[in-house]
Amino acid sequence: MNKYFRLIRISLILSVAFFSCHLFQQKPEPDSDPDTTIITPDSKEEKWEEVASIVKPEPSYKLIGFDEKIKFHIEPKFGIIEPFRDKLAYVKFQEKKEVKEGFIDMDGKLLIATNYDYPNYSFHFGLAKVVRDNKTGFIGKNGKIVIPLQFQDAGDFVDVITWFKSKGKYGFINLEGRVVIDPVYDLVESFQGGLACVSQRGKFGYIDEKGQIIINLQFQEASSFREGLASVKQNGKYFFINRYGKKAIKTNFDFANTFSEGLARVRVGDRYGYINKKGDWVVKPELEQMFHDAFYFREGRAVFVRGDKYGYLDRSGKVVIEAKFDFADSFSEDLAVVAVNNKVGYINRFGEYVVKPQFDNGENFSEGFAAVKKGDLYGFIRREDVAKEVIVK
Repeated sequence: MNKYFRLIRISLILSVAFFSCHLFQQKPEPDSDPDTTIITPDSKEEKWEEVASIVKPEPSYKLIGFDEKIKFHIEPKFGIIEPFRDKLAYVKFQEKKEVKEGFIDMDGKLLIATNYDYPNYSFHFGLAKVVRDNKTGFIGKNGKIVIPLQFQDAGDFVDVITWFKSKGKYGFINLEGRVVIDPVYDLVESFQGGLACVSQRGKFGYIDEKGQIIINLQFQEASSFREGLASVKQNGKYFFINRYGKKAIKTNFDFANTFSEGLARVRVGDRYGYINKKGDWVVKPELEQMFHDAFYFREGRAVFVRGDKYGYLDRSGKVVIEAKFDFADSFSEDLAVVAVNNKVGYINRFGEYVVKPQFDNGENFSEGFAAVKKGDLYGFIRREDVAKEVIVK
């Protein structure tokens, strides 16, 4: 765990998402331009992907900090926290001589008391994953078990179906806990845009939500589809395919991440840059390595590293916030967590401090709240209490 943040995730994002597979007969491709990503309008997930790929214009406002001292909306008393999801946040704390854990509401009231073997997970689609005696299941917002604790492991419901593990193999269940795809895979990823990456015997490909093989299990490595494209590895090189397994960008790379806000981070030799969906360089491969997930473009900004300092690029590749931070994370709700001299604060999209570095640790804002640490304990600050909007002229 990084000395600045709980958040810092030393990641090779794609390598975590990669797995292996058997070779199956590929589903016939519709008559179309093979290099064009096809999105069917009757798929809710693909509609979401289509919308997600639209980049919003720069806002006409900026956030500035209030002059008064930063106040906690929920006072620091928690030893373990998770961000707010579905208006609930998991916490663990000591009250008098008793250790308590569960989910609090946005006023800090403990609504759901829990007692499982591991810290609980966030709510998604009204369900949260819980573990006891090495068995995984899900509870609802009333704290009662909805899906029995019966799996070796399971994913969060980031979609209406999620993966589970049973007898060493992976399959998928729905919100009722019913198995919709049998556990026959060695590894799987969550569904994105109606497709999931799966593997068997060292090869990977993609299935749909009915479990049908859509793209042959043929790649050395693969990532989830995002914004209609996926990064895969074959014959030692990475490239991008569309939903029918056709090469969508002609160029091969030494490494490639998935697309985010219309841009993908790729490596040529030992340097990184960003390409658009046509394969054109938006940021030439001149950037140093970054071992955390903030290199994805989010809210029009991506982190870059120069030497041992962190800064931000915009989508044109221009440096909009100089590399001056000891650590920097992605933007969320128009604010980003940064660290200077072992203290954490928050900046706006212009690089100005909204909350000056003063905390010992901090999370991104989620649903209007950010968990921050003072001493050994976490509390929550509220976006509307620490920042206000002003029009940019």
